[in-house]
Amino acid sequence: MENESEKKEKKLLAAGWLKGKGRILAAICAAIVLALGFLVSSLLRGNKGGQGSSGTELLDAFWPESFIVEAYDEPEFIDDPARTNNAFNVIDFGEQGSNGWFYRCGDYKRPERSERASLFDGEKYYHGGATGLEIKNNFVHTADKVSPILEWRAAEDGKVNVIVTYVKNVNGDANPSYPDGVQLLVYKGKELLGIETVPISVTEENFAQIKIDDLEVKELESLYFVVNPMTNNAYDGGSFYVAISDVNAKPSSPVTEHRSNNNANSVEDFGRQGSNGWTYMYGTSPADSALVSHEKDGEYLNCTSPSLSIKKDFIHPSLNHNAILAWTPAVSGNVDLRIRYTKFEQNDGNPDFPDGVIIRAYKNNQVIYEKTVDVPDTGSILVKHRIPSLKVSPSDKLYFMVDPNGNSSYDGGSFDVTIIDINGATNESSVKVTSADTRQNIANVMTDFGPQGTNGWIYQWGYEDDPFHAYNMTPFDRDQDRYFNDSWIEIKRDYVNTGEHDRSAIIKWRVAQNGTISIKASYTKMPNEDANPSWPDGTRVTLYHNGTKLTQQTFDPVVGRQVTKRLDVSSVKVKKDDYITMVINGINNNAYDGGKYEFAINSLSGLVGNTEKNVPATYNGRRTNNASTLDDFGKQGYNGFYYQYGYNHDPFNAVNIENCENNEKYYTSDGVEIKKDYIVPGPNGKSANVKWVAAEDGKINIDLLYTKLKNEDKNPSYPDGVTVYLMKNGTVLKKQYFAALTDREVTGDLSTYGVNVKKGDCITMIVDPGNNSAYDGGKYLFVIEDANAIPKVGPGNNDNETSLADLTSLEQGTDGWWFLEG
Repeated sequence: MENESEKKEKKLLAAGWLKGKGRILAAICAAIVLALGFLVSSLLRGNKGGQGSSGTELLDAFWPESFIVEAYDEPEFIDDPARTNNAFNVIDFGEQGSNGWFYRCGDYKRPERSERASLFDGEKYYHGGATGLEIKNNFVHTADKVSPILEWRAAEDGKVNVIVTYVKNVNGDANPSYPDGVQLLVYKGKELLGIETVPISVTEENFAQIKIDDLEVKELESLYFVVNPMTNNAYDGGSFYVAISDVNAKPSSPVTEHRSNNNANSVEDFGRQGSNGWTYMYGTSPADSALVSHEKDGEYLNCTSPSLSIKKDFIHPSLNHNAILAWTPAVSGNVDLRIRYTKFEQNDGNPDFPDGVIIRAYKNNQVIYEKTVDVPDTGSILVKHRIPSLKVSPSDKLYFMVDPNGNSSYDGGSFDVTIIDINGATNESSVKVTSADTRQNIANVMTDFGPQGTNGWIYQWGYEDDPFHAYNMTPFDRDQDRYFNDSWIEIKRDYVNTGEHDRSAIIKWRVAQNGTISIKASYTKMPNEDANPSWPDGTRVTLYHNGTKLTQQTFDPVVGRQVTKRLDVSSVKVKKDDYITMVINGINNNAYDGGKYEFAINSLSGLVGNTEKNVPATYNGRRTNNASTLDDFGKQGYNGFYYQYGYNHDPFNAVNIENCENNEKYYTSDGVEIKKDYIVPGPNGKSANVKWVAAEDGKINIDLLYTKLKNEDKNPSYPDGVTVYLMKNGTVLKKQYFAALTDREVTGDLSTYGVNVKKGDCITMIVDPGNNSAYDGGKYLFVIEDANAIPKVGPGNNDNETSLADLTSLEQGTDGWWFLEG
């Protein structure tokens, strides 16, 4: 066998022969003179009756093969010694000689006599005097009676497989009967190896292919690939793919990687075959799909599929093959599959010819989604589809195909396929809402925000406007006081941002009780500050009751200012365990989708729980209109006292607090606390109430003193103080606001005397927290006295000399002694 140095020497010798051709032209000219002389002599001797050979026939018969050479000086070709017998004109296209290719023009019957195209602009070859002739990397067009010719010179001795694929463009001539199609020819030197006539149609593209297997070639032997214009070159353009492969060449295999989950995105993962499970294929169905043959500069091509292209952000099928993205799962489980396909506009000279595409998704051989997408004349068409939960295993394969749907004219678009591993993901049904109290239909995300389920709140990521098929955000970051994941979804108590790949942010509340509620909600879209201000596309916010839309607002991405809109709902009937949901959808991208929000629930049906109406008052003896929390604090109803929480400074929109610690403290899980002399309201406008029910008709005196404790908050401007009400039934007797001062306590006297009451009337002290309950604790004194009670002096000597120690009875008035508090 020849070694590499011998091969290189032969190539250089061949190049030297080409370089020396100019020196033998003189000898050739001399031979021509001799041949002409011989021709004239033959004609003079010939039969005048015309039975002899013609001059042309005689010239052809006599002309030595060694004298048939180009009529121009063939440039020198210096080959690359490392070149192999593998070539593909589309990716090899470039300077003359690159990977053995030469771009020529001439007579389709004698390609060996052709000459190289004389002009090259970096995109196409053309030739002076050959009007219409054009050779690009994937397209050729003939000239009148002049063929475009691709020549390839073998790199080494051996056998090759050759495939020529051609797609004839549609006939758009004003006289449709004039264009006559083309003819494809393949030569090895002068030997014609294959020929195929390709007709032209006014309604469709025509496909042709020539295959030659196990073709033996010698080093630097020429193969010619010719397109014959036939009788005219009208509309002779077409896609021209020529692939040559060494019969011993082995295709490369996709890379294998260690993958621990099924998270994938076709755009972000785009790269080598097999990267994160993705492969780039061609075919008409999963059963006949195969890896594309070539890749160059981030574009996957297939040598038998003219116009097929797969890039990071572009996909185009061929007339004969679908363009296919395929993905293999890493592990068994369920995935959330999201398909986005964008169909680009067409600019065809005949705008009625492009017919759009069909996109399909398969799991193995089963179609799981199919959609016909028209081609727009301007702009683009976006198609989205989601399969919330699809079971997969490593033995499966998902295919995402673009079918040309008839013709392949302007079938370009882009796929963006997102696959989200939802193994272990949970939804609202898994969130336990626990509370030490009976939960009410009153909630506010601003004050309730925290771990999943707190007061019924659930924080999720989902898809577009869908309130369900969503998954719980994890974990809750206590330090940052937020939920956040790697898709850029962020949820705080007053701020929210959407995620990538159509991930919406979802804030969901589980209804606590049957009844009617109102919803207070708003969203403030932050200013659009994107470097490309036309890229952000705004935000859409929707409120739902279960799956029913209550209200929706769309927020444009305004540059330089924020936009606020309200989404309040005045009334909606609900049942326990229903859901009220706010969905924040980034529409098509999440650029500058962040915004501030409020979301609060208020009951219109009152509170659920025990009250003074169903818990009877008790006392050790006969009750009178004399009572004091200092003396009577204890069980609900003892001596007519009830310890409650309520809302809207309404004494009857209140219920008994359920939790009591050692008969010394009533408390709720969210911070309300009542002792015999200390009281704290809760969040969300939740007041702390002490209520007394009159034992009998009469007139009473009420002593009520309240001392607001000092404000010691780290942010001293945050606490907003309290308002204390003294009420008889629904009437305000006295009211006083107590500021949250940082330097001292503040005491106020709300005492009221001579109040007429009937048995069962309610005297209530309400401590209302205002907008927050920060440092809202205070001390109090609450005493009821019968204003009509007349002391009776008992037995004994009321001589102003009886000492307390001498008393035989502690009954009020005995010997002038009275026992008071104050």
